[in-house]
Amino acid sequence: MPRLSLVRALVVTAVLALVATAYSALATTQVYGGVAITVQNSQSIPTPPNFDLFLNISKSQIANALGSTAASSLWSNAQSNYFLNVLFRLPNNQPLYAWVMNYTSSWVAVWVKIPSGIPANSQFTILMLFTNSTEYPYTGINPYIYGSQTYDNGPSVFAAYGYFNNQVPSGWKTGVYYGSFSPTATTSGLMMINNAANEGTYAYASIPNLGNYTVIVMWWYSGTADALAQELYGNPSTLY
Repeated sequence: MPRLSLVRALVVTAVLALVATAYSALATTQVYGGVAITVQNSQSIPTPPNFDLFLNISKSQIANALGSTAASSLWSNAQSNYFLNVLFRLPNNQPLYAWVMNYTSSWVAVWVKIPSGIPANSQFTILMLFTNSTEYPYTGINPYIYGSQTYDNGPSVFAAYGYFNNQVPSGWKTGVYYGSFSPTATTSGLMMINNAANEGTYAYASIPNLGNYTVIVMWWYSGTADALAQELYGNPSTLY
């Protein structure tokens, strides 16, 4: 499953302190329960704006905050909805874009885009709300996990994003380095080689000049023949 996401490098130490909080209905969305997540930046420099915060939240943490009965009900409902009914907000009720990377019956891994950054040596609080409706486009999910791109909001969360599913995403280019086979978009992803010798292809996208990044890449391999994949970063004349 070839997907590439670029996220701002974090200079934050995330310390989850979940506190039980009662929330009233917000707009037309009914909130069944929620927790406050406190993130501690213990470093002497602030985080940049519009960075992506990675959270791995466990069911047991929710239970510690809300009690086992409430947590079990909220978690079961969220899991049956692919966690798309979970909304992340700032304390001023500003919704945040979030992308569910994966989940199990005991934890959920999610990237949350923080627009303002966190000052040095300070705390930052976001709210995690369990609602009665799908919160897309603010909350989306990895299409590999969901099975389709219906709720994929990766472009709204990450600085650069590409999911190759029967198409080459906007902003991406492909080409032939050696041989005659061209990268071909399929329903299984972007086919880079076709089980033939002496073939070389590439795919690339421009990266916004916003600073340092963490790069997440997932490759799909059919299990036949041999292949070598390389990830190169930098200007076309100076690759790292």
